[in-house]
Order: sequence, then structure tokens, then C-alpha cells
Amino acid sequence: MTDVILTEVENNSGMLAAINDNFDKLETAINLSLSKAVDAVNTLHTVFDANSQRLINLPAPVDGTDAARLVDITGTGTTVSLPSVTGQAGKFLGTDGTTALWSTSTVPITYVDTIAALVALVKGTLVNGQTCRVLGYYSANDGGGGDFYWDSASTTTVDTGTCFQAAAGGTGRWLRVFHDSKEVDVRWFGAKNDGTPCTTIVQAVYDWISATRPFTASTLVFVGGYWNFNLTATNMLIDIIGYGNPQIRPDVTTDPVITVRPTILGLATPLLITGLHFKQDGTQYTGTGLKLIGTHNIVVANCQFLDFSKSVDRNLGCFTNKFIDNGFEASDYHIYSTDNRGVAHAGSLDVEGGGMRGARLAQFYLDSATGQDGRVTIRNVESQGNTGYFMYIKDMNVS
Repeated sequence: MTDVILTEVENNSGMLAAINDNFDKLETAINLSLSKAVDAVNTLHTVFDANSQRLINLPAPVDGTDAARLVDITGTGTTVSLPSVTGQAGKFLGTDGTTALWSTSTVPITYVDTIAALVALVKGTLVNGQTCRVLGYYSANDGGGGDFYWDSASTTTVDTGTCFQAAAGGTGRWLRVFHDSKEVDVRWFGAKNDGTPCTTIVQAVYDWISATRPFTASTLVFVGGYWNFNLTATNMLIDIIGYGNPQIRPDVTTDPVITVRPTILGLATPLLITGLHFKQDGTQYTGTGLKLIGTHNIVVANCQFLDFSKSVDRNLGCFTNKFIDNGFEASDYHIYSTDNRGVAHAGSLDVEGGGMRGARLAQFYLDSATGQDGRVTIRNVESQGNTGYFMYIKDMNVS
């Protein structure tokens, strides 16, 4: 607002006119500074100069164009001292939670929501060694994200979970950081735990582990939710583990959910399958939950099996298989074991803990097909509500 110069009022015949003139000047000045709408927020029509004076008692901002108070910016209401910029070219300002600090390097840390957003980052702006935290595969917090770093010289073959090329193509790759050297989560490769069929992805992840870590113990991980797939496992160095009680169902209901058949039959390498809830997704009493072919020294622990014809089907030389604290319910056969030929104690089977319910034909079906010896150990297994045999033995000497 410009200065308003009022006329001095004297006690004479021109007094009334001078008063009216002064009011006109005030009205004009106000009209030039503020809106006149009675039912609207007053707005300035010119620059407001506070002349180095503080504005106090402002409310907390609500809209994006509201004035922000110091407490709204710092969260403390106290002044934050920023470090000097001298000698800090190319570095990044951060905080340790108390003090503002410059980064120790010029390599930035980036955050994006999805893998698609990671790939879309402009290649020309990336710095070798730059890290990026991806919050999800398809959307933030879907479990498929992780930490990556940019290797500007890499020409590593891209895949769908651990190595990505920038959209611009050419040299340079985003490479996943493995915080656990053993575990590989199928969600990293785009598999979904919402019941979406994912056989192709799950099998590809398993085969990728087998190809890239042929002699290294690894773990294929499923987390919570509902999974629909069929998997053939051939590498006895890859454990299969579930966290958060994932329910796994067959994509093709007539095929086993998981088939374990080592490339070298009878390979004596321990394999662990644990924490999975196998459930038939089609007609009750059909299909197979877990099929073991030629496995040696396998351990199945803390798994659940429901609604299959054969919860577990083991054949062709399986031996020294252990089942610990598993639950079996509503099947024709809980453990169906045939053609267990091979070494001493052929068909040896160790079952400890857990429970068996609702077997229509037999809880244990044992058939060596050749009359060989077999050792079966059953300890502390709860059995109830089964209408079939507890154990059906054929062509087998059991001890």
C-alpha cells in the first residue's frame, strides 16, 4: 500500500469537504490493496512488504499454497543449521536424525515404487555405483522390490528379477543386492501371492537358481498369501521354504504341486521342504501334494496337506525320508509309498510328530514291489477320524 496523505481538517467552512476527501482517499487505498467481496477471502493486489517484521500466530498449513511455519518444516520449531557448502561439490545433503550432514560420496541414493520405474530412470543421469531402493515389483509393498546398484560397465544377461537394463538399452545394468546369500524370493521375479497362476515364473526362478548356483546351497522362498503353480525340483541343494503360512495350490490340478526328482537319482544331499500349506484347488481327493522320486535324505517339516488323493507320493528308490510335525487331512492316502528299491533299508521312512486325519483308504501305504526290507519309524503322531487302514503293507518286509 502506498502512503495515504490526508488533508488537514480546519475549523472552517471547508471542514466537511476535507473530511469527505480524506475518507475517499482511505477507501481508494483499501480498494487498491484488498478485494471488496464481502463473502470472499481478502486478496492482496500488490506486493506485501513486512519490512523485516515477523508474522506471528499463523495457523498450520492445510493447502499446498499456505504459508509454512518453521515447526512445519523442521518438526521441532527450532532453527536448523545447515553445514557449509564449501568443498562439497556434487555431494548430497542428508541427516543422521539430529544434524544435517553432507554425504561422504557423490553417489546418490534413489527410491522408486516399481521395477518399471527403475528401468525408466534416465540412463544419462545415472552414476556408476549409484544405489536404488525399489519398493515393489508391480506396486509398492508387494514384496517384489529390493535394493539395486547401477554398474555402468555391466553387460550381464538380463533376467526378470536380479538384473535389469535401462530402457535406453546398451551397456549398464541394475544389479540386485542380496542381503541373504541363500534366499531367493519368487516375488522378486514377478510371481504374485494372490492366486494368480505363476507356474512359468516359479519354475523359471528355480531353474535360474540351479543354473547360477549349481554347487551352492540356496533357498526358494514363498511368503504368505495364495500361490497357484506346479514345480519340478531337480537340484537337491535348493531348499523350499515358506514364511507366513503360504497356501500353495496346483495350477494344473491333476499334476503334483511340487515334484522332487533329483537329476542324479538317490543323490545323498539333504533337502528341506518346510512351512508350506499344500491344498488341492480342484475336486477333493484328487491329485498329489508332494511327489518324491528317487530322493535320499529329504526332510519335510511343518507342512500341511489337505484334500488330495495322495498327500505325499514317494516312489522309485526313495529312502531315508523324514517327516517332522506335519499335518495331513482329508485325503485317500496320507503317505503313499511304492517301488522303494535300492540300498539296504530300502523304503526307510521316518515320521515324527504332527497329525493325520480323514484318510479314506490308508494313512500309510507301503509297497516295495520286490519284497525287500524296509524300515518304518513312527513316533508321536496323532491319528483320528480316519476311515481306512492305519498302515497297508504289500510286498515288503517291515521292521
